[in-house]
Amino acid sequence: MSAKREKPSRYRGLRRLINRAVRFFMYKLYLPAVYRCAAKKPLDPDKAVFVEVRRPELTNSLSLIYERCEKEGKRVSLHILRYSVARAPTLIKSCAALMRDIGDAGCVFIDDACEAMGCFKRRDGQRIVQVWHGCGAFKRFSFSTADLIFGYDRKEMLRYPCHVNYTLVPVSGEASIAAYREAFNLGDDPGNIVRSMGVSRTDVFFDADFLASAAQKVYDAVPAAKGKKVMLYAPTFRGSVSYAEAPELPDVRRLKEEFGGEYVLLIKQHYLITDFPAVPEDCKDFAFDVSKTLGIDELLITADVCIADYSSLVFEYSLMGRPMVFFAPDVDDYCDWRGFYWDYREFVPGPIVSDTEELIKALRCPGSDSEEKTAAFKELHMTACDGRSTDRLMEYAFGQDKH
Repeated sequence: MSAKREKPSRYRGLRRLINRAVRFFMYKLYLPAVYRCAAKKPLDPDKAVFVEVRRPELTNSLSLIYERCEKEGKRVSLHILRYSVARAPTLIKSCAALMRDIGDAGCVFIDDACEAMGCFKRRDGQRIVQVWHGCGAFKRFSFSTADLIFGYDRKEMLRYPCHVNYTLVPVSGEASIAAYREAFNLGDDPGNIVRSMGVSRTDVFFDADFLASAAQKVYDAVPAAKGKKVMLYAPTFRGSVSYAEAPELPDVRRLKEEFGGEYVLLIKQHYLITDFPAVPEDCKDFAFDVSKTLGIDELLITADVCIADYSSLVFEYSLMGRPMVFFAPDVDDYCDWRGFYWDYREFVPGPIVSDTEELIKALRCPGSDSEEKTAAFKELHMTACDGRSTDRLMEYAFGQDKH
C-alpha cells in the first residue's frame, strides 16, 4: 500500500519540474525571441490584433471592438489560445504565432490575464489594451488573489507577469480604478493606464436594435417564456479556473410551486463550467438551462429579476434598473477562498439569502428601497458606461489620444 501512495507523489514532483522547465523556456527564452524578431518590422498603426485567452470564440467587448475595426477598414487578426485547455506543445505554437503577429501591430486587444502578453518588452508606440471580461470590481482577481486559496503564488506571478505591457485598461467607473491598479500590480499607475472610459460590451444595452431583438432571441430559444415574466439565475463558478464547478441549484420544485404560473426560470451557468446540475424532470416546463444556447446580454435585457451570487454581471444588470436577489449560502467560504474588494453584505444592491425559502420571500418582496439601492449602485460603479465606450476606445487606439 505504501508503494502505491509514493508512486503518484514521485510523478507529481516530476511533472512539476517539467512544467517549470517548459514555462521558463516558453516565457523567458522562446517567445521573447520570437517577438524581438517580429518587432524589427515597421509598426503598422492600422493593424489590430485580438487575443481571446480562454474561450473558443471571440466574446464580450472583444467582439464589438473587432466588428468596429473591420467596419473602419483596419487590418485585423484573431488568436484563440485556449489557456487551461490546450496542451503545452499546442499552446507554445499558438503563442509563438501571436508573437509574430503582434510584433508590428499598432494595437493589441485582450480581455483576460495571459502570461504570453507579459513576457516581452513592448516596443515604443505600440498600444496594448486590456478590456477585461467584466465590469466593475467585485470578487478579487489576478494579483489581488496572490497567496489566497484561489490565487497563485506571488513570487511565481512576479516571475511570469501578465500585466506589465498594458497601455490602457478602460473601466466602468471611477470606483473601480484602485481595484484594477491592485489587480494588475500597477502601483500608482504613473502613466494613467487605468481610466474610467466605460466598457465596450455595455454599449449593446444602449442600442435600440439590440434591445428590441434580445427578447425575441430568448422567446425563440424558450417558447414557454412568452407571456410570462423571466427569472434569471446566473451564478459564478466555484473552485479554480481549471476545475470550475457549478454551485448547487436552489430548490427548483419549490420555486415552481411558488412562481410557476407567473415566471419561467432561466439558468445561465458560468462559461467555464462543463458539468451542469440537472433540472428535475417534472420542472422542465418551468426551469430551463440556457447556458449553451443564449448569451448573457440577451438574458440580462429580458430578465425581470436576477438571482445572482458573486458574479460581476450585477454591474451590467444595474443598467436595467430591475431588482436583484443574492442567493449566497456559501458567502463566508467564498470570502475565505477568493475574497471581495468590498464588504459583500454592504456592497450588493439587493437582499442576501441563504436558502430557498428566504429566496422565495425576497423574490416576492425584494424590499421597498430596492430601486434606490440599484440606482445608487449604478451611479457609483457604472458612470462611464453610456453607449459610447467603444467610440472612446477607438479614439485612443487609432486617433489622437495615444498616451
